Amino acid sequence: MRELYVCYLPANSSLLKRSWLNKMAAWWVGTPADGREHPMIHCELFFPTAQRVAAATDAVTGSACGIHFNGTVFLSPKQFSRRTWAFRALNVSDKQYKSVHAFCKAAADEKHRFNTAGYMCGVAKPPNQWYCSQLVGAALNHAGVAELSDQQQSHPEHLYVALMPLTYLDTVRELGG
Repeated sequence: MRELYVCYLPANSSLLKRSWLNKMAAWWVGTPADGREHPMIHCELFFPTAQRVAAATDAVTGSACGIHFNGTVFLSPKQFSRRTWAFRALNVSDKQYKSVHAFCKAAADEKHRFNTAGYMCGVAKPPNQWYCSQLVGAALNHAGVAELSDQQQSHPEHLYVALMPLTYLDTVRELGG
């Protein structure tokens, strides 16, 4: 088994631009039902270089798969800070890990675009266009990691809640001595 991570940014993250789009994404889903103060409004998949890093290390490195507003799907090297991202780990088989990665690579190589037509409008998703949570959900469905509905993939907060039973909060660091 390997760990694959879905990384989330809450609406109050300092990494997010202060834009109407992010405000609308937070407003759309409202206050989380589980007691968190802010909903998740962005997510990416993370393939860490090492499964665990030293406890004192803040940044973890690896490859990230995601998409930003008006951009294209990326699969590229990235550092994630444990202070600003929420890491949710999934235990997956080697085959599933490779399948999720291959899905992301194909979407990046084919330059799939941001789903502007269906962004929080409830219209059908055009082919090869994604909102961040749709991309993550489709990659997990493709590999047989999860069976997520269109509704569960429609917003990062919905994806966060849908994946809760399958994931656990993680720091990607070695805690043992």
